[in-house]
Amino acid sequence: MSEIVLSGYYGFGNAGDEAMLLSILEAIERERPGSSVTVISGRPEDTEKKYQVKAIHRFDYIGMIGVLKKADLLLSGGGSLLQDVTSHRSIFYYLSIIKLAQWMKVPTMLYAQGIGPVVRPTARKALSRVVNQVDLITVRDEKSKAELIELGIAKPPIHVTADPVLSLKPESGEYGEVLLEKIGYRKGKKLIGFAIREWPLVPEYLDEIAKAADLLLADQDLQVVFLPMQWPEDGEVARKVQEKMSHEALFLEGEYRVREHLSVIAQLDLLVGVRLHGLIFAFLSGTPCVGLSYDPKINSFLELIGETSIASLENLCCEELVQTVLKKLDEPQNCREKRREELCLASERNSSLMASLLK
Repeated sequence: MSEIVLSGYYGFGNAGDEAMLLSILEAIERERPGSSVTVISGRPEDTEKKYQVKAIHRFDYIGMIGVLKKADLLLSGGGSLLQDVTSHRSIFYYLSIIKLAQWMKVPTMLYAQGIGPVVRPTARKALSRVVNQVDLITVRDEKSKAELIELGIAKPPIHVTADPVLSLKPESGEYGEVLLEKIGYRKGKKLIGFAIREWPLVPEYLDEIAKAADLLLADQDLQVVFLPMQWPEDGEVARKVQEKMSHEALFLEGEYRVREHLSVIAQLDLLVGVRLHGLIFAFLSGTPCVGLSYDPKINSFLELIGETSIASLENLCCEELVQTVLKKLDEPQNCREKRREELCLASERNSSLMASLLK
């Protein structure tokens, strides 16, 4: 039986990161049934309850040493862990976990990570030193591989795969319909979801979101719902937007599990997404999406599925957003089943490569 430790942004109520955790756990069970998994989490008790695994707190370094003594492998990822834009310090935290495992002679793997941007010289130097000593790297897009090569990563093999969440199976919309009806959704109207987030560099983009939602709600045949992908932070952002609006939108409150999010998004006629994994959930569910970019990872994913971002948050225009949404609602949707299957297979390569490190 293999002993595997997972390091990532787990236990913080972020639907995207929780979806990555779920997909990695399913992959481990598929490749190495019965493995013992320990997750490094911000809320260990919650993680244990949700996923029936062992968990330790992300700052319990003594506990980490204990589990790494018995570990056969440390997986770091997925997600955008190794970047210094949203946080100056987190990159050093995740690198420290990898370095601790290396000191203890535990094989290490970057699992389906999105790399960068890494702009500070100290962070770039630290990343290069630590990551050049890992045993295997998989990244979710070509830009991440290019970033690693630019940072001087030459020793470990780098494989371009896909986001681990793309291996998840879509959900039916039945449960999502129940949740939406509880907050006032009326059948017969087209439902547009917004998965937005705070972005301190461009706080004024929320004004354009509010104007766009109001313009859409002026159409009696449309409804708008705000979907918090990270609770309570995204809920607070949605409330700020609602306060700027003259029409009343629907608002999904609370923290939901991954499959509940998938079920809700399956009920939408279209999703406007700033959150990457909101867009990924829409793609998995066959729901049309409109992406708004605040980070290169958004553009990379949209390119992967044959879409483009209509705007960055800096130059977002409410009229252009509304026109794009209405046009997309009227367009016949091309079947993307083949592309979903291709990306699912690419995503599953993460776990087969992982298995090559286990004896």
